[in-house]
Amino acid sequence: MDLYKLKTFKTVAAFLNFNQAARYLNCAQSTVSNQIKSLEDEMGAFFFKRMGKKVQLTTAGEKMVGYANKLLSMEQEAIDDITGKKTPQKTICVRGPEAIIDCYFPDLIKKTLAQYPAVQFDISNCLENNIENELQTEAIDLAFIFSDYISSPRLITEKIFTETLIMAALPTHPLAGKPTVDAKDLHGETLLFLKTGCGYGLPFRQLLNTHMVKPACIIEITSVEAIKKCVKKGIGLTILPEDSIQKELQNRELVPLNWTKDLTTPVLMVWHKNKKITGVLENFMHLAMQLRSNRH
Repeated sequence: MDLYKLKTFKTVAAFLNFNQAARYLNCAQSTVSNQIKSLEDEMGAFFFKRMGKKVQLTTAGEKMVGYANKLLSMEQEAIDDITGKKTPQKTICVRGPEAIIDCYFPDLIKKTLAQYPAVQFDISNCLENNIENELQTEAIDLAFIFSDYISSPRLITEKIFTETLIMAALPTHPLAGKPTVDAKDLHGETLLFLKTGCGYGLPFRQLLNTHMVKPACIIEITSVEAIKKCVKKGIGLTILPEDSIQKELQNRELVPLNWTKDLTTPVLMVWHKNKKITGVLENFMHLAMQLRSNRH
């Protein structure tokens, strides 16, 4: 079995997009398609369902991901054994919402580099509906999300801490002066939510539906800073983690609304159950879990 084809397969499985995989591999899209077809012909199974521009792994494809990871890992082990040089993990790939990345990652990166100066980081926003696939294909090592739980039996979660959420508005907003604010007060209001890694957005919308509250508009944005700027311009209300909005609250650019109940969300660290945890990654995860005891 050609390892090059396996690497191509693993890349397509990670992106679930042939064009993106081709750009990542720096080759033509036709080359990627031919490599996948050749591997499928060799194995006698289809690995991807192609539905227009969308691509999904078949059952055979999901199984093949596990074997590809094992075979490519064996290749690296053989190189390490023959050369006598153990290849350390060079890059930690992590996905998470901007609110987590901005508030907590600078300290985690600094502490990790103090022990592993050569390690590199690939950190970006994540889409929750693609986390499992990225973790399974080892496109990423870890993911961090705001959520109560993840139902997949293939993923392991660790609760890092519970984050306080703030419903914020301009000081001049009519709801800012109310003694208490509840779901019915949001009827006809514009609401802004984080788009990525924001597990608390859906339950909150369900709460509004339960009370038959219809917002004028719901806006989802991947950027915390963009959300805050919109609210400061009078474009509705937002719900954000307290740590990501402290400066604006202290400066009275935005004010917290007196929601009737405490708003909180767990912060989960997520990885695949088959993930091999190396020394540098294990250290990074340990530092992340220490955030529990370091919370103010």
